[in-house]
Amino acid sequence: MAIRKPHPFLPRAAQSPKAMKWLRRAHSWIGMTISAGALLFAITSILLSHENFGLETAAVPVASEMPVPAGLALDSEDALGAFVKGELGLRSSWRAGMGRGSGMGMGMGGAELVAVNFASPGDVVVASYAPGAASVSITRQERGLIATINRMHLGNGISTGWKAMGDVVAWGLILMCVTGFLLWGRLHGPRLLALGLLGSTLAASAFYFTVSA
Repeated sequence: MAIRKPHPFLPRAAQSPKAMKWLRRAHSWIGMTISAGALLFAITSILLSHENFGLETAAVPVASEMPVPAGLALDSEDALGAFVKGELGLRSSWRAGMGRGSGMGMGMGGAELVAVNFASPGDVVVASYAPGAASVSITRQERGLIATINRMHLGNGISTGWKAMGDVVAWGLILMCVTGFLLWGRLHGPRLLALGLLGSTLAASAFYFTVSA
C-alpha cells in the first residue's frame, strides 16, 4: 500500500480523503459563486490604476435653479438636504458641502451659503443656498458607465444591497485564497517553496503600497 504524502499545512487528522474532497468542492463552488463580482472587481481595478485608459471623459456639470416655497427655512444643512432630496427624488444620502464661510463665498446680503452634496455611483449633485434667497442653486454632473462601475468598486454612494454583494465577494476571495493555498500544499511542492512564494508576494505588495506610493 502506497504511503500517502503528508499535507505540509494541515494536521494529520484533517488529511482524510473525505476532508480533501470537501476542500476541493468548497474551493470550486466559492469560485463559481463570486466569479462575476471578482471579474468586475479585477476590471475596475485595472481601469482605476490606468485612469480609464482615456476611454471616458468627465461630463460637463449642468447648473439649474430650484424655487423655494414661501416661508420655508433652509438655513441649515439638515433642512437643505431634506428639501433637495425630496424635490429631486434622490436615493443617496447627503453630506455637508464646503460649509459655512468657506470657499463657497458669501450669499445675498452677506449671508453665508449653506451647501450639501449627494454622491451616487451614477452622478453627483451639489446644492447651495443663501438664506433668504428665492431659489436653491443645483449643479448636477452625470457619470459615464466606466466612472459608475469604478465608483461602485470604491464603495462611494452605493446601496446596502451592493455593499452586501461586495462583502460576499471579498470574503469569498479570502476563502478562495485559503482553500487554494491548502490545495496547492497538498498537491504540489515542498513547504519551503510555498512559504517563499507567499512571502515574496506579501513583500512585493508591502513595497508597492509603502515605498513606491
